[in-house]
Amino acid sequence: MPHFDKHKPAVQPSSRAVANGPSSAGVSRPAVNSIQKMQATAVPTTDVSIQTHDLSSETIPDEPGPVIQRQALTKIIGEWNASEYEIDDVIIGGRTVSPFSNTMGAHSTAWVAHIDAVRRHLVGTTLSQGITWLLDTINEDLDSPLRKLDGYIAKEQWQKLDYAAFQLTVSRDDLQKAAANITAQNYSNALQVLRIAINAYLTYVNLLPMSTVAGGDPSGHGEGVARGEINYFEFAASQKFQKNEETPSGNNRLESYTPLDDEALKHENFTGMDTELRKLLKGELQNEELEVYKKTVRGTLWTMFAAETPEVFAQGNQHTQKKEVREEIWALSLQNFLRTIRVAYPFAYDFSQMHDTALLTTDVTLKAPALNAAHIVKLVNGEEKFTNIAGTYTFKDANDKVKVESELGGSDKLDESSVRGGAFGYSDIAGGGSGFQATILLNNRDDIGDIITTGRTKSPFSGTMGAHTTAWAVHQDAVINSLRGLPLSTALLQLSLMTQEAMKSPQLEFAGVIDEKHQIFLVGAFNNAKKFTGMVGEVFKQDIAKKTAFLEVFIAVYLHLLNVTPLATISKGGVPGGRQEGMHRQFLKKYETDGDAVFSPDQLAGKENIITDHLIGMFDASGLAHFPPSLGQREKTTISEYVEGGFDEEHELWNFIKDRGTDKANQKKKKYALDQFLHTTAEAYPRSLKNSNVVKALSVKYDISLQSPERPRNIIGQQVMVIGNKQDQNAQLYKGYAGTIKQINAYGISVSLDAIFKTIVLQPESIKFVLR
Repeated sequence: MPHFDKHKPAVQPSSRAVANGPSSAGVSRPAVNSIQKMQATAVPTTDVSIQTHDLSSETIPDEPGPVIQRQALTKIIGEWNASEYEIDDVIIGGRTVSPFSNTMGAHSTAWVAHIDAVRRHLVGTTLSQGITWLLDTINEDLDSPLRKLDGYIAKEQWQKLDYAAFQLTVSRDDLQKAAANITAQNYSNALQVLRIAINAYLTYVNLLPMSTVAGGDPSGHGEGVARGEINYFEFAASQKFQKNEETPSGNNRLESYTPLDDEALKHENFTGMDTELRKLLKGELQNEELEVYKKTVRGTLWTMFAAETPEVFAQGNQHTQKKEVREEIWALSLQNFLRTIRVAYPFAYDFSQMHDTALLTTDVTLKAPALNAAHIVKLVNGEEKFTNIAGTYTFKDANDKVKVESELGGSDKLDESSVRGGAFGYSDIAGGGSGFQATILLNNRDDIGDIITTGRTKSPFSGTMGAHTTAWAVHQDAVINSLRGLPLSTALLQLSLMTQEAMKSPQLEFAGVIDEKHQIFLVGAFNNAKKFTGMVGEVFKQDIAKKTAFLEVFIAVYLHLLNVTPLATISKGGVPGGRQEGMHRQFLKKYETDGDAVFSPDQLAGKENIITDHLIGMFDASGLAHFPPSLGQREKTTISEYVEGGFDEEHELWNFIKDRGTDKANQKKKKYALDQFLHTTAEAYPRSLKNSNVVKALSVKYDISLQSPERPRNIIGQQVMVIGNKQDQNAQLYKGYAGTIKQINAYGISVSLDAIFKTIVLQPESIKFVLR
């Protein structure tokens, strides 16, 4: 890593940016007066001079759901301990600005790998150490090898990249100032500056040439699933690494580290681990079996690379069509990928020998058979110069030419990683499927910028998670889409509304035909949901940190209720196509943000059917044949003994649970399941639903008459009744009046009373939602 130099300038645009005519015209560095204007209009967010990232204001027009802000949002979890702030975990979400106006484009190296590269070198460090690493990384990447390709990008991308480089240097300098003297009194300020710097860094990385291309495979490459597997591998390997540090094996290879014993592997964090990884940790994976597993891990890492993107990038300019230029483009893309995963997934990188030139040459041959793989690998390893790219440019001076054609060196070359045993957080473990967690990421206005969910809530069945009729991912996306973009106070009420609707689901009619364990889970989840909706009024008055923490738990409570509602999960059945569900989800989320840009020209005419097929892929009817379950002799169970909050004749579910007739369930189950699917889809993927014919397709497929779902309830515009509240004078004066919510802020809820055309401000405890 180079030494940090606060005076190092942002990369200057060179004459090579305009060397190839109008199709790739570059721009100069922002003029001084333009920079001054940007600085003057920026809003300081801490007591250090900080300019917020102007590019993050890019939004998606004409979206039916909340506006998605284009910025990376970071949550840093840790605590001040003695003399330092210790970082326990880092969670990053959101999306930075696209280089292109009509599409997010396709990443050559998966976006999640760039995120994990940042996370990996912050988690398990002190705040000072983490900042030092990020400063070094910023300085390296301001001179990224990908900038050899500057001359091939269009003017729009050049303008965004140029300004992103400027903003990154501003954030870098702010970060150094904040890091100069971190104390127990001011560390929160340093954390805020670090969050801003992470956004600036990831924005710049996303805008680099070849990092994102205007094309590629819109369905993705399964990198979401791969990320979960690799992050869990990193956690597991770190445990063996730490054991080896305590009792050294004398060997620096993961497979030869001091093994973990059975007692250590009984910990809940190792639950569900695959057999090969368990054997690796125990030192039992040997010879051919070991080599096969290395190949598997290597293949999972390659999932993070989109092999079609170098060719897509090369199609954008006449000079890049030449084979020798395409090979150099491939090398730069490959170098960026390897350097990123070396930092993001060091144990997996070393274990699978990603730096081995012979193995790498074989891999590249398979992925780019028309090119000279050996030459590409030599370029990556710093053995040859980039003379062919340099030969297509007109340079402003000799130094500029040397910079472009020079061979790779230092950390840009192939090498082993630098691993740390403590570089993992709970989010790495959760990515492997350990429990459910929701993390809210706030933007610079303290609205909800994004929500990251991992894992699954508890299953109501023994020995199986069951099969969802509506895919679990759809329920997660529905709550995320419903809350994203909302202020915290509004989000609390929105989720309360959604939860109270779920507590009146018609599927609860089937509570009597499910088994006793499922009934206990259902009543417990119902009581907990009722408890949390009742707490909203008090939390509404709390500070941002308490609202955020409460809302994260409330999301889990809400999704658990949905998960145990009869018909939502069935003990038998399966997801059609296995991991294809992930592919369908990836397409739908991409369509929600990018719209028709996800289609190639020849696909546009049939887009309605394509969207419909992806939506139908998120519904599984196979379990309906097993509902109601065959229970045989019912076990006498006193539910109230097992649940908090009680269960008696006054309970809302009492009559449903006492009704054990199965005829009604058999008659209504198909319609209820499909209605729930359409309702949830309307919340999760509104643009997709609107532009599909899924209602008609499902009606035909299942021989049933279905209607388009009603527009999801929005808390603004929701009908309410005013109820008595001695702590709220307006509630006492206007008790019994009906009204409509017009506005929400931290001080209260503005309600327009229907009968007297008057708007009053009420507290959350003073209203009751009028539900369907």
